[in-house]
Amino acid sequence: MARIGVTVGSMYKSIIQSFTPFSSFIEVITESSIEYLNTFDLIVLSGGSDISPIIYNEDNRNCHIASEEKDRFEIDIIIKSIRLNKKLFGICRGHQLINAVLGASLYQDLSEMPSNHYNDIDTGRHILQNNPALPRSIVPRFFKEVNSLHHQAIKSPGIFLDTTTMCNCSIESTENDQIITVQFHPEVLSHSATFFNYVAEWSKFRFRNLYKEVTLNGNIF
Repeated sequence: MARIGVTVGSMYKSIIQSFTPFSSFIEVITESSIEYLNTFDLIVLSGGSDISPIIYNEDNRNCHIASEEKDRFEIDIIIKSIRLNKKLFGICRGHQLINAVLGASLYQDLSEMPSNHYNDIDTGRHILQNNPALPRSIVPRFFKEVNSLHHQAIKSPGIFLDTTTMCNCSIESTENDQIITVQFHPEVLSHSATFFNYVAEWSKFRFRNLYKEVTLNGNIF
Protein backbone atom coordinates (compact mmCIF):
# COMPACT_ATOMS: atom_id res chain seq x y z
CA MET A 1 0.00 0.00 0.00
CA ALA A 2 1.12 3.53 -0.76
CA ARG A 3 2.73 6.08 1.54
CA ILE A 4 1.07 9.43 0.87
CA GLY A 5 1.76 13.05 1.82
CA VAL A 6 -0.99 15.68 1.48
CA THR A 7 -0.75 19.48 1.63
CA VAL A 8 -3.22 21.45 3.75
CA GLY A 9 -5.96 23.09 1.69
CA SER A 10 -9.67 23.08 0.97
CA MET A 11 -11.24 19.67 1.60
CA TYR A 12 -7.83 18.13 2.39
CA LYS A 13 -9.42 16.05 5.15
CA SER A 14 -11.75 14.53 2.55
CA ILE A 15 -8.69 13.74 0.41
CA ILE A 16 -7.10 11.96 3.37
CA GLN A 17 -10.33 10.01 3.99
CA SER A 18 -10.50 9.04 0.30
CA PHE A 19 -6.95 7.67 0.29
CA THR A 20 -6.95 6.07 3.76
CA PRO A 21 -8.31 2.63 2.69
CA PHE A 22 -5.54 2.37 0.09
CA SER A 23 -2.62 3.76 2.07
CA SER A 24 -0.25 2.20 4.59
CA PHE A 25 0.72 5.66 5.83
CA ILE A 26 -0.74 9.11 5.18
CA GLU A 27 0.46 12.41 6.61
CA VAL A 28 -0.08 16.14 6.21
CA ILE A 29 3.04 17.79 4.79
CA THR A 30 4.36 20.61 6.99
CA GLU A 31 7.51 22.75 7.05
CA SER A 32 9.11 20.20 9.37
CA SER A 33 8.22 17.19 7.23
CA ILE A 34 9.16 18.58 3.81
CA GLU A 35 12.67 17.20 4.27
CA TYR A 36 11.17 13.70 4.37
CA LEU A 37 9.45 13.77 0.99
CA ASN A 38 11.64 10.85 -0.07
CA THR A 39 9.65 8.62 2.32
CA PHE A 40 6.41 9.09 0.33
CA ASP A 41 5.25 7.30 -2.81
CA LEU A 42 2.73 10.02 -3.67
CA ILE A 43 2.59 13.76 -2.98
CA VAL A 44 -0.90 15.30 -3.16
CA LEU A 45 -1.37 19.04 -3.71
CA SER A 46 -4.86 19.91 -2.50
CA GLY A 47 -7.26 22.74 -3.38
CA GLY A 48 -7.30 26.22 -1.91
CA SER A 49 -6.77 29.89 -2.73
CA ASP A 50 -5.65 31.46 -6.00
CA ILE A 51 -2.05 31.12 -7.06
CA SER A 52 -0.12 34.29 -7.75
CA PRO A 53 0.06 35.25 -11.45
CA ILE A 54 3.73 36.05 -10.88
CA ILE A 55 4.31 32.28 -11.09
CA TYR A 56 3.18 32.24 -14.72
CA ASN A 57 4.73 35.61 -15.56
CA GLU A 58 1.62 37.79 -15.65
CA ASP A 59 0.41 40.90 -13.85
CA ASN A 60 -2.59 40.58 -11.55
CA ARG A 61 -5.84 41.22 -13.42
CA ASN A 62 -8.41 39.02 -11.69
CA CYS A 63 -6.53 37.07 -9.04
CA HIS A 64 -8.39 37.21 -5.72
CA ILE A 65 -6.73 36.06 -2.48
CA ALA A 66 -3.25 34.63 -2.95
CA SER A 67 -0.64 33.72 -0.34
CA GLU A 68 2.95 34.13 -1.48
CA GLU A 69 4.10 32.11 1.53
CA LYS A 70 1.82 29.19 0.64
CA ASP A 71 2.84 29.44 -3.02
CA ARG A 72 6.54 29.31 -2.14
CA PHE A 73 6.05 26.37 0.23
CA GLU A 74 4.09 24.29 -2.27
CA ILE A 75 6.37 25.20 -5.20
CA ASP A 76 9.26 23.92 -3.07
CA ILE A 77 7.32 20.67 -2.56
CA ILE A 78 6.69 20.31 -6.30
CA ILE A 79 10.30 20.97 -7.26
CA LYS A 80 11.71 18.62 -4.62
CA SER A 81 9.20 15.90 -5.53
CA ILE A 82 10.18 16.10 -9.20
CA ARG A 83 13.85 15.93 -8.31
CA LEU A 84 13.17 12.89 -6.12
CA ASN A 85 11.16 11.20 -8.91
CA LYS A 86 8.02 11.12 -6.78
CA LYS A 87 4.53 10.82 -8.17
CA LEU A 88 2.42 14.00 -7.94
CA PHE A 89 -1.35 14.35 -7.81
CA GLY A 90 -2.89 17.84 -7.95
CA ILE A 91 -6.50 18.80 -7.18
CA CYS A 92 -7.99 22.20 -8.15
CA ARG A 93 -5.36 24.68 -6.86
CA GLY A 94 -2.85 21.81 -6.96
CA HIS A 95 -3.79 21.17 -10.60
CA GLN A 96 -3.16 24.81 -11.45
CA LEU A 97 0.03 25.19 -9.39
CA ILE A 98 1.77 22.07 -10.71
CA ASN A 99 1.01 23.12 -14.27
CA ALA A 100 2.07 26.73 -13.63
CA VAL A 101 5.41 25.65 -12.16
CA LEU A 102 5.91 23.62 -15.33
CA GLY A 103 5.25 26.58 -17.61
CA ALA A 104 1.45 26.64 -18.04
CA SER A 105 -0.64 29.74 -18.68
CA LEU A 106 -3.91 30.41 -16.81
CA TYR A 107 -7.18 32.24 -17.12
CA GLN A 108 -7.10 34.45 -14.04
CA ASP A 109 -10.91 34.38 -13.95
CA LEU A 110 -13.51 32.32 -15.79
CA SER A 111 -14.86 35.58 -17.24
CA GLU A 112 -11.73 35.68 -19.42
CA MET A 113 -12.73 32.43 -21.11
CA PRO A 114 -14.47 32.56 -24.48
CA SER A 115 -17.24 30.19 -23.28
CA ASN A 116 -19.37 29.70 -20.16
CA HIS A 117 -18.11 27.53 -17.32
CA TYR A 118 -19.94 26.77 -14.07
CA ASN A 119 -18.18 27.10 -10.73
CA ASP A 120 -20.56 25.89 -8.03
CA ILE A 121 -19.72 22.53 -6.44
CA ASP A 122 -23.40 21.55 -5.98
CA THR A 123 -25.04 22.76 -9.17
CA GLY A 124 -21.99 23.28 -11.39
CA ARG A 125 -21.86 19.84 -12.97
CA HIS A 126 -20.40 19.36 -16.39
CA ILE A 127 -19.48 16.61 -18.80
CA LEU A 128 -15.80 15.97 -19.47
CA GLN A 129 -14.63 16.06 -23.07
CA ASN A 130 -11.98 13.37 -23.57
CA ASN A 131 -8.90 13.78 -25.72
CA PRO A 132 -9.38 11.20 -28.52
CA ALA A 133 -5.64 11.24 -29.25
CA LEU A 134 -4.96 9.77 -25.79
CA PRO A 135 -7.23 6.72 -25.44
CA ARG A 136 -5.17 5.23 -22.59
CA SER A 137 -5.51 8.27 -20.31
CA ILE A 138 -6.35 7.63 -16.67
CA VAL A 139 -8.88 10.29 -15.67
CA PRO A 140 -11.45 9.58 -18.45
CA ARG A 141 -11.64 5.94 -17.34
CA PHE A 142 -13.19 6.99 -14.03
CA PHE A 143 -15.07 10.24 -14.61
CA LYS A 144 -17.64 11.41 -17.16
CA GLU A 145 -19.50 14.11 -15.21
CA VAL A 146 -17.74 16.13 -12.50
CA ASN A 147 -18.21 19.06 -10.13
CA SER A 148 -16.73 22.54 -10.37
CA LEU A 149 -15.53 24.96 -7.68
CA HIS A 150 -13.01 27.36 -9.15
CA HIS A 151 -12.78 30.78 -10.77
CA GLN A 152 -9.41 30.26 -12.47
CA ALA A 153 -8.49 27.67 -15.08
CA ILE A 154 -5.53 26.41 -17.07
CA LYS A 155 -5.29 27.85 -20.57
CA SER A 156 -2.32 25.78 -21.79
CA PRO A 157 -0.69 22.88 -19.90
CA GLY A 158 2.79 22.64 -18.42
CA ILE A 159 5.70 21.05 -20.26
CA PHE A 160 5.44 17.28 -20.85
CA LEU A 161 1.85 17.28 -19.49
CA ASP A 162 -0.91 16.01 -21.79
CA THR A 163 -4.38 17.50 -21.66
CA THR A 164 -6.59 14.45 -21.14
CA THR A 165 -9.99 16.08 -20.51
CA MET A 166 -11.56 19.50 -21.03
CA CYS A 167 -14.84 21.29 -20.46
CA ASN A 168 -15.38 24.12 -22.89
CA CYS A 169 -12.04 25.96 -22.72
CA SER A 170 -11.08 24.78 -19.24
CA ILE A 171 -8.42 22.07 -19.05
CA GLU A 172 -9.92 19.64 -16.54
CA SER A 173 -7.09 17.11 -16.26
CA THR A 174 -3.47 16.68 -17.27
CA GLU A 175 -1.29 13.58 -17.10
CA ASN A 176 2.07 12.01 -17.74
CA ASP A 177 3.98 9.10 -16.20
CA GLN A 178 4.81 11.13 -13.08
CA ILE A 179 1.88 13.50 -12.66
CA ILE A 180 -1.93 13.46 -12.60
CA THR A 181 -3.85 16.70 -12.05
CA VAL A 182 -7.59 17.43 -12.01
CA GLN A 183 -9.47 20.73 -11.85
CA PHE A 184 -12.52 19.19 -10.18
CA HIS A 185 -12.84 17.69 -6.67
CA PRO A 186 -12.97 13.87 -6.82
CA GLU A 187 -12.74 13.69 -3.02
CA VAL A 188 -16.38 14.78 -2.73
CA LEU A 189 -17.73 12.67 -5.60
CA SER A 190 -19.57 9.58 -4.42
CA HIS A 191 -18.21 7.28 -7.14
CA SER A 192 -14.49 8.08 -6.81
CA ALA A 193 -13.20 5.23 -4.58
CA THR A 194 -11.90 3.18 -7.52
CA PHE A 195 -10.05 6.23 -8.81
CA PHE A 196 -8.30 6.86 -5.49
CA ASN A 197 -7.41 3.18 -5.31
CA TYR A 198 -5.93 3.38 -8.81
CA VAL A 199 -3.89 6.50 -8.03
CA ALA A 200 -2.52 4.90 -4.85
CA GLU A 201 -1.43 1.83 -6.83
CA TRP A 202 -0.10 3.96 -9.71
CA SER A 203 2.11 5.87 -7.28
CA LYS A 204 4.21 2.79 -6.54
CA PHE A 205 5.31 2.19 -10.14
CA ARG A 206 8.65 3.67 -11.14
CA PHE A 207 9.19 5.75 -14.28
CA ARG A 208 11.87 7.61 -16.15
CA ASN A 209 12.40 11.22 -15.10
CA LEU A 210 10.92 13.39 -17.85
CA TYR A 211 12.18 16.58 -16.25
CA LYS A 212 15.85 15.78 -15.83
CA GLU A 213 17.87 18.96 -16.49
CA VAL A 214 14.80 20.89 -17.65
CA THR A 215 14.93 24.58 -16.65
CA LEU A 216 11.67 26.45 -16.00
CA ASN A 217 11.21 29.75 -14.17
CA GLY A 218 14.78 29.49 -12.92
CA ASN A 219 14.28 25.97 -11.54
CA ILE A 220 16.46 23.13 -12.77
CA PHE A 221 14.76 19.83 -12.01
